[in-house]
Amino acid sequence: MEGSDVVDSKEWLLAPPTDKNGNITREYAVNALEISSYTWPQIKRDGMPIAAVMAELTGFAAAHNAHGLTVVAFNAPFDLGWYSECLFLSGSWNQHLRRFETFVPPLVGPWQCARLLAVTSGLGLERYDLDTVARHFGLSRSTEKHGALEDAILAGRIYSALRLEKVAA
Repeated sequence: MEGSDVVDSKEWLLAPPTDKNGNITREYAVNALEISSYTWPQIKRDGMPIAAVMAELTGFAAAHNAHGLTVVAFNAPFDLGWYSECLFLSGSWNQHLRRFETFVPPLVGPWQCARLLAVTSGLGLERYDLDTVARHFGLSRSTEKHGALEDAILAGRIYSALRLEKVAA
């Protein structure tokens, strides 16, 4: 994003992580499925392996020279944890060197938490969930679907609005 404008976007559907035998090692939370438009069978069928997604993210970040740009998330501690897990799961065992080699992070940040910025900005809201903070700035979802891409765009627009508000003060 540049300011509140979306320059480019990409969304991936992640397949559930599996072990070397193909057994699922982590299932998505039921409440996450309820608020998205995906079903568990769709995720298992259409989701991409995490390592493939991370490889595509690397290309996307390189194409936009985004390696060291600010990464904005509404709930950055959660998103950074998930991102770190994806990086770990994309790593591999180097048999020759007898060591685990981590996947090189395509995005390094710095990370910025839009929710924490909203809380500390003194907006005086009763709640600080994404939709409430978005409404405060006259923003809203374009669909009822609760998806990562739209959440990321809203978080970026909230971050931009908070920065503009701070500059105006």
